Amino acid sequence: MNAFRISEDCTFVSKELVLQHVSASTVNNGISIYKKGDSKNWAIIELQNGEFLQWETLSKLVRQKVGDIEDVLTAALFADSESDAHDPVNDIELILDLAFTQSRIYGRYFHTYQDRYYYSHEVHIYAKMHSFIDSVILLKQGGGYALKDIHKAICGLARKRTFYNFKVGSFEYFKDKINLLAKGGVDSYVIHGNKHRPKEYNIKLTSFVKKQLVKFYVQNSPRRLSYPEITEAVNVEILKFGYASIHLSTTKKYLGLPDIQNRFKPFRLGKEWAKKHLDPFLVRAHPLYIHDKWEIDGTVLPFYVLVNNRITRLWLCIVVDVHSRKIIGYGIDYHETSNLVFNTYRMAIVNCRCLPFEIVRDNAKAFDSKLICEL
Repeated sequence: MNAFRISEDCTFVSKELVLQHVSASTVNNGISIYKKGDSKNWAIIELQNGEFLQWETLSKLVRQKVGDIEDVLTAALFADSESDAHDPVNDIELILDLAFTQSRIYGRYFHTYQDRYYYSHEVHIYAKMHSFIDSVILLKQGGGYALKDIHKAICGLARKRTFYNFKVGSFEYFKDKINLLAKGGVDSYVIHGNKHRPKEYNIKLTSFVKKQLVKFYVQNSPRRLSYPEITEAVNVEILKFGYASIHLSTTKKYLGLPDIQNRFKPFRLGKEWAKKHLDPFLVRAHPLYIHDKWEIDGTVLPFYVLVNNRITRLWLCIVVDVHSRKIIGYGIDYHETSNLVFNTYRMAIVNCRCLPFEIVRDNAKAFDSKLICEL
């Protein structure tokens, strides 16, 4: 087969035929939008019997060299009628592949999803799938193609492309699913992938709904919201975009996940809660290099001394490089004061001639003084 026509403005010519009239370098310079590369000069489709170039995307010079497309089409159709080799599955596969890959086709579905999702790659994924499924429905309703041929073409495409949330399954399953989708609810199916009911689904949490849950979870102005209040506030927001409402159990289940609790409880409950309940239990990675992390702490020595007729104990403060475990600074004083911490820091900096990437300390007042902050 040398050429075939999908519509008045969509005709494909075999790459093999083009190579008979132009050089291979000319063909390879027009990299397909379906393959890696920046050029979008030529549209290329790969079928079972070879690669085909879209006639309308070829340069005027190349089209002149190939010849009159009507003559090429006539010869191709005559050859097909002689050999009876043309398979309608190829046409279906081509139409569906164009619907999934051509931005000028799936771009008209952007508005359905761009208000729901912040990240553009999500909008592109959903728009592509919406375009693909709509094309399947149109082929079934008015394309004049058998449903089994459509199913066969999709199975062939599935080996080359990844269709988000779209399982081909058996022919019977595919037929029932397409009949349901033809009644509406394609956007619901694309987002949620419900197996049975495209619109009356038990909602699965999308990124948009999760963001709304977190938004009201960490809100503490004028006060923290309870889980029922969060559920009610989220439902008000998501119903504006066509989502089904969520239940209180969904809110509790998602916000109760350990990852969500660890990430957002400090925002919900404040810094004091994080200092008392989170920071002491954090597992810290061991530093890879010296001066990545210093650790400073003070302790009272376990013996008594006589100072100016008064019995007291001495405080020792040290700075340790965590990677090498080397003591790089120390100081001794009668009390744990900011001067003791300052002098200890100063010795460490003089010895190492640098500052660390991070300093780990406890919340003693001596470490929070204005003197230390200025240092």
